[in-house]
Amino acid sequence: REGEAVTLAGEFKFPGTYSIKSGETLMDIINRAGGLTGRAFPKGAIFSRENLRETEDQQRERLISQLESDLATATLAASDSADASQASSAANAMLSRLKNTKSQGRLVIKLEEIIRNPSLSDIHVKDGDFLTVPQIPYAVSVSGEVQFPSSHMHDNNLQLDDYLNRSGGFTQNADKDRTFVVKANGSVMSKGGNAWFEIGRAHV
Repeated sequence: REGEAVTLAGEFKFPGTYSIKSGETLMDIINRAGGLTGRAFPKGAIFSRENLRETEDQQRERLISQLESDLATATLAASDSADASQASSAANAMLSRLKNTKSQGRLVIKLEEIIRNPSLSDIHVKDGDFLTVPQIPYAVSVSGEVQFPSSHMHDNNLQLDDYLNRSGGFTQNADKDRTFVVKANGSVMSKGGNAWFEIGRAHV
């Protein structure tokens, strides 16, 4: 397919842009790039795809239009000017963040499983695909409604509560049942009842 290519960045022996042929898989391209370096952290791989980025752009534009419409309606219906001003300020801040957010088109993959058993979990590449593999991370960041949002050295012996305690624990405003963990590959662990399930970085 003339002109079609994918890009590998980060901890590959030979990172770069590779032309692709019909039917090639991600593992095929990784092998052509010489595989991963000894510093690679495949669990933190970030894989993005162009058509997903376009879909995210469309969804964001629809959300922006809906928020702008809702904001106009709420402003007209508000009877208290102070409440209207506060609501308007919050909505405009959200709109600003949405408009300045760049779509990533991220597809969460488990690269370590693809490398371990390509025949079961490999995916076919498409033009514009982008795969980044970072170095092995060393920190866990805790943010949100904790006393001292901060980052801590990763320790295999520490659990989620240990990292929360090292950031001073929850604030009075924290919704403890909605605590979630964002892993390095973008997958999320959320608390359901007393158990954790997968749907990194701790966020309260």
